[in-house]
Amino acid sequence: MPRPEDHPDYGALDFTIVGGQHLAEIVKALEAVGNGELASELKSALRKASRPMVPKVRQAIDRIPSNHDGTLRGEMKKATHVQFRSSGREAGITVRVDGRRMPAHKRTLPAYMEGTKPRWRHPVYGNPEVWVQQPDKSFFYKTVTPFGVEVKKDIDAVAERIAKKLTP
Repeated sequence: MPRPEDHPDYGALDFTIVGGQHLAEIVKALEAVGNGELASELKSALRKASRPMVPKVRQAIDRIPSNHDGTLRGEMKKATHVQFRSSGREAGITVRVDGRRMPAHKRTLPAYMEGTKPRWRHPVYGNPEVWVQQPDKSFFYKTVTPFGVEVKKDIDAVAERIAKKLTP
């Protein structure tokens, strides 16, 4: 599972469900066997299985306590998405709060909010001489991790369906 430390420039929070090389090989093999219908069925099932995580992560972001207008939470919600790749070494499903979709000066804030980057310090509003350390507000991993078991069941079910179609 990629962690923000792997992408320090972006501060993204990632949760990858299906790992790389094997998924790419499976999709390629399914495309070679038929007209692409089986590969499409697999890709569609994987997307469908991961889709419920995004609203749950956005709900968790909404529950982060704030003493301000909620702008950061809104930006983080907009940056939350599912990414699906069926080829290459990063093939898989990734649920991400993507720092690259945040304003330039806030790209690492999702990782600081989660606590995967140490020490989130900032000046007290209106006083650049006084700095405080902000405690993390873990929301991401505890929200998406329970989905791993359910998504694995969904993936196993679609694999069974496809295997039955392939056996004569």
